[in-house]
Amino acid sequence: MCTIPMYYLYDGWITLGGFGLMYSYLAGIAFIFICFWRFLIWPDVDRAAYIGKLALIAASPYLFSLLWSMGLWVFNLAEFRIITRGLFFPVYQLIAITVGACAVYCFGHRGAYYMLASLAAAILLIAGGQILQGGVREFFYEYAVLIKSGSKLTGPMMKAVEKASLIHGLGLFLLYLLLQKRHKARNFFLALCCLPLFLMGYKRSAILALFSSAAVAVIFMVFPKQWKRKAASALSVLLVAGGLIYLWLIFSGLLETISNFANIDSMGRIEMYRVMKEYCRFSPAYLGRGMGFVSYMIGRGLIDVGYQFAGDIHNDMLRQYIELGMAGFLLWGFFYFIYKVRGFLKYAGTDCACFAAACSVYCFVCYLTENMYYRFSANSALAVVLLAYAAEYGRRKDTE
Repeated sequence: MCTIPMYYLYDGWITLGGFGLMYSYLAGIAFIFICFWRFLIWPDVDRAAYIGKLALIAASPYLFSLLWSMGLWVFNLAEFRIITRGLFFPVYQLIAITVGACAVYCFGHRGAYYMLASLAAAILLIAGGQILQGGVREFFYEYAVLIKSGSKLTGPMMKAVEKASLIHGLGLFLLYLLLQKRHKARNFFLALCCLPLFLMGYKRSAILALFSSAAVAVIFMVFPKQWKRKAASALSVLLVAGGLIYLWLIFSGLLETISNFANIDSMGRIEMYRVMKEYCRFSPAYLGRGMGFVSYMIGRGLIDVGYQFAGDIHNDMLRQYIELGMAGFLLWGFFYFIYKVRGFLKYAGTDCACFAAACSVYCFVCYLTENMYYRFSANSALAVVLLAYAAEYGRRKDTE
């Protein structure tokens, strides 16, 4: 009852004290209060401590970014609205992570299935609203055109589903279903049911991310047990290095050269990256501008990136670099990729660390071209699948 509106009410807000609060966050907060009340009545201290420890590891990149940005705001004499945006963005994601933790605390690994059901219900409600407005025939015609064209031709109904930004989170649930060791028949059936919804938004980045992360998971299965730990840790380091190399490709202009040579349609992203490079430089001496800078500048029209990207930047890696600087980006990468995998390895075991690494690959691929790092639905999905996997497999003594 809380998480369906949390996903469905992705747009719209109320104003309190001059600040807008999204309905979706309020629904998530309501669930957190219910879970806290349940803990007061029927406390399970061991489970709460275990899940809370892992949730804190998942939340560490946002906590670090917040603390790091405080110094940057002072150093740059940032505007008040930049600071407020920079404060609210990580707080919203901390709420999302807490929602995932509460779901697992209340229901164990079943919490992931319940939140998947809520997300699927929200997508169906959005699609149902479009069908009521445009008709069943037109809806499925647009769906067929979307799939056939590979998202190059997207009708207004399909755009409405895509606008909800729920598909990236659904991809994480699909990854969870594919990599679950138990309940394989049920998980396969649920994955088949969710696949049409996943393709309805047709996020090419999410499709590529799902294939990439699943491939990594398969490779982990091939490794001998004693090698899995090292493989997961090494992959997390490679992701940080890969992010830095990707940024170098952007700043050096090689990404644009490669895109033109391969005739890749970036849908305006390359041009937008060219504009954003004017506000930073690729150097160890670049300190960053603090969280909230990119969203505020683009949202207010102070940086012209074209009508396609009027709301925000479509590159979470570049955003993190612009806002946190070179040192901040590397530290953020450490907390997001390396510390997360090693934390799950230490407290939940090898299998959970490998799953965390696979999820990191999914997120990494999406971050290269999308705004997913600050997506409430995606982060609640990431938190609940990580913690649900740990709740089912992580309590065993890791003797591998």
